Amino acid sequence: MTIMELLISLMIAGIIAALTVGGFSKAVEKTRGREAWAGIQQLHAAEKAYHAQFDEFYPVSEVSGPRTISPLKVALAQEDWIFKVETASVNGVANQSCLITATRTSGAYENQTVTMTNEGTQGGDWVYR
Repeated sequence: MTIMELLISLMIAGIIAALTVGGFSKAVEKTRGREAWAGIQQLHAAEKAYHAQFDEFYPVSEVSGPRTISPLKVALAQEDWIFKVETASVNGVANQSCLITATRTSGAYENQTVTMTNEGTQGGDWVYR
């Protein structure tokens, strides 16, 4: 093998490696997004159960995993996200609607969010859904 063939082989290997790393990064971010959705769905189900029992939603100040939220009986294991449940009054009755938010705490997508309302409407600015 000549030097030229070796250089061309190294260039091709470098291009393939660069393409693979980009794909791997996207896969990691999609997985982290799924982690956030899992936490939000846990909180959503727990909030619905809490509301059925107490006729109100339970407000949760910012928490990050791994952590258990005792009144809701939810254990969150996500470490790259902060979860929050904001409640609002409806017709003068406190804690009758809620917005669950997960905010990314690190990485290239720090401060991006995933949200869900008590009706199940999803939102946020997380790019990897």
